[in-house]
Parts: sequence; C-alpha cells; structure tokens
Amino acid sequence: MLLFARNPEEEALQKTYCTQEKQNRQIAKALFEGSKKLVRKSGLPYRVITEKAQRGNSFAERFTNALEDVFSEGYDSVISIGGDCPFIQAKEIENAAAALAQGKSCLGPAKDGGIYLLAISRKQYYSEDFLQFSWETSLLFEEMKAYLADDLASLELLRPLADIDASFDLLSLLYSCENAFLQFARSLLLVFIPFVYAPSLSPRLCFAKVQLRGPPEK
Repeated sequence: MLLFARNPEEEALQKTYCTQEKQNRQIAKALFEGSKKLVRKSGLPYRVITEKAQRGNSFAERFTNALEDVFSEGYDSVISIGGDCPFIQAKEIENAAAALAQGKSCLGPAKDGGIYLLAISRKQYYSEDFLQFSWETSLLFEEMKAYLADDLASLELLRPLADIDASFDLLSLLYSCENAFLQFARSLLLVFIPFVYAPSLSPRLCFAKVQLRGPPEK
C-alpha cells in the first residue's frame, strides 16, 4: 500500500479547514493520522511518502515517481490512497486487494470528480501515460476509468466518497453522514469547535466563513 500525502503541517498551510491556525493544523493531523492508521491496519506492506520524499515539479511527476519507487522495490501491484478522505474503510482496501488478485484494476471515485483510491498492477502502469492525466481536477476519474477499462470486466469501481479540501466539505459531510459517519464527524468537529455542548453542537464555530441555511420555521 502507498499513502501519498503531504504531512499535516504542510497540508494545513495549503488547505483552510478552519480560520483558527492551531485548529486547522489539528484537523490536518487528524485526517493524516486516520489515513495512516487505515494503511497500517490493512495488514499489507506499506509505504508513506510525504512531500519530504516526493520528487518532481508537479503533482503528476511526484505521484508517478512514487509509483515508480514502489514498483522498483519488487512489488507487482500497489493500492494508493491520499490523506484527505476520512471515510475510506477497511472494506474498500479489501475490495481493491481482491480486484488485484483477480487481475483487475480498481478505482475509488471521489465525489468531486477525482479519485480517493487507485489499485493497479505493474503491467497496467506506464509512466508516460500517467503524466498526462488531469491530476487534481474534476476530469481525473473519467480519464482514468477510460484508460484502465478495456471493458467493464477489467475494472472494479468502489462506492463514491467525498474528500476533505475545505471547511465547506466538513460541513457538508456533517449534514449528510449517518450512524458511524456522524460519530466520526462530530469527533472531528470537537477538535476545532471551541464551545460544544454534547450531544448537540454549538453554533459558535471557527469555520472559515460559510453561509449556512437553518431549518424552516414551524
């Protein structure tokens, strides 16, 4: 497995989850540590490659070089995730590993048009092609799906999940998640909401300014 992500300090500089600097760093750390825990618990060999070990001038170059590093160590396949999708579960990793064992590739589509998981074998990987994808755009999933699927039988698609890029994403997830998801979202919000009255959430937030719509009056 490959966890390809910025470390929490750098991620907090690049993304604004919250207007408070300290809480912004804490959210970035919670997301990163959650992804790292998932990778460790998978039971698969794994590497964590942050910006300190990444090589290249663009995301495409850095990610392609990271895949090259994994394959150069003798692995025949790789499952790669980032550090910004907290709702990936063990079943996604298991399904991706099962797809690889059947000779398939696997994609986890992000709701913004990107991907949150990529599972490919060495024979499906060509660095020249990977450098041409529209990384970090809403076009990526469709491009990769077309590239990896000679027919639908060769590609396994996971359920769509949202990734976290800003405070609005956290709010959207809070209002859309259910059961275990809601518990996670609330625990994450405790990090950067300075006043919380459990089990309800305080309206005094440190979010970046987002216009919220309340429920209709009775």
